[in-house]
Amino acid sequence: MQDEINCNKSIIANHSGLKVVYCETHKVAELILGGISLRLDLDNLQNLKELLNMAYQNLHLISGSQNAYEELMSRLKKVN
Repeated sequence: MQDEINCNKSIIANHSGLKVVYCETHKVAELILGGISLRLDLDNLQNLKELLNMAYQNLHLISGSQNAYEELMSRLKKVN
């Protein structure tokens, strides 16, 4: 039987029902999204941060492009 290792966990972020818990013992961050838990080493946590930032920026660009297109079409309709 394998010995249990006690984890030294701390909540490092908590917002709107989302939580990040860090285990100092295993050097792992646990992202808790409601009933879903995702454990990531620190390199993959950084990769996830970069991925989410990229997705957010792309969504902002898409939304901005859509709004600009709609504004242009509205102005063109007023001219005719």
